[in-house]
Amino acid sequence: RAAIALQHLWRRYTNMRIYHYYRDLIQFRLTGDPAALLRTINPREAGLFDKAAGIHVRFRLGGSTFPPTMFYKVYVMRP
Repeated sequence: RAAIALQHLWRRYTNMRIYHYYRDLIQFRLTGDPAALLRTINPREAGLFDKAAGIHVRFRLGGSTFPPTMFYKVYVMRP
């Protein structure tokens, strides 16, 4: 019984570290250039954007399983 409790606590600890890593990654990149984060996630799609397009990228964590999946929406400010 004690081993099961320790395993549960260890899984909870590692899951929280994974979540905090993703959360901090998104928060850090929101202060800088979001296109740089998009380049690390999906370089093929990030190559389609340039400064003249005036893009705004919004990131969020989601999904029904753990670890969370990183979703993003791309907004074009200048058509």
